[in-house]
Amino acid sequence: MSSRRRRTRPTPQIIAVSEYARGAAQLYLGYRWMTDAAVVRAWGVWFGTFHAASRRFSAAQPAVASRMQKWDEMHHGVLAGAPVAPADAAVEGNGEHWGVLHGDVNPSNFFVVDPPADDPSGSPQLSVFDWDQAQRGWWLWDLAQAIFGVLMLAEAGSVVDASPVPQANPAEFSDRLVAGYESVAGAGSVDRARLGRMVQLRKYFYGAFCRRALAEGNVPPAMAHFLKYIVDWQDRMPVDKSVFQ
Repeated sequence: MSSRRRRTRPTPQIIAVSEYARGAAQLYLGYRWMTDAAVVRAWGVWFGTFHAASRRFSAAQPAVASRMQKWDEMHHGVLAGAPVAPADAAVEGNGEHWGVLHGDVNPSNFFVVDPPADDPSGSPQLSVFDWDQAQRGWWLWDLAQAIFGVLMLAEAGSVVDASPVPQANPAEFSDRLVAGYESVAGAGSVDRARLGRMVQLRKYFYGAFCRRALAEGNVPPAMAHFLKYIVDWQDRMPVDKSVFQ
């Protein structure tokens, strides 16, 4: 008796390969990530270098770039209808101000590569990973994620017990981050008013995300603690929506 072997068409797959991240993880509660001027500047340099590469990518692969989710489509559209200043809405899609972003460069998503001990003049570098929130948005939306973490600690206190974190200085951190960014992107490339609005928009995002997550329920205890920390903070100190007028 003859038999036939059924043939199936293979499913197309995409395999992404990268090297292991170099450097060392940053202890969040050690706060080096926000107090070491060289690390913060390196953070800005990374953003500037990446955004330049992102512009080249979008120019070479416009169809691929256009398929990326927009900033307000992420997380099942939790930011749909979020307040946006007219000046920011006017430059949406403008490559000078907008492109493909990492979307979530926070201290848990990079390692720091320190210079060799015998090179005291060297500068640290960032090895960035976790690209699952890559998206299209304003370049400064990327920088705002970094600044948001410092603003959160300055206003809400420690994520452990809400005790004051005197090391958290959003203005100083922003100055250092922008200096690193503009060392690559050019002096004056950061619109500080827009950056301030993006930071408030990040605060809005975290509030909306955490409130929705709590309402949906079934949250692990460790995550529930953080969600309530954010909601309690924003109940006391709401987003400054006047900046979006």
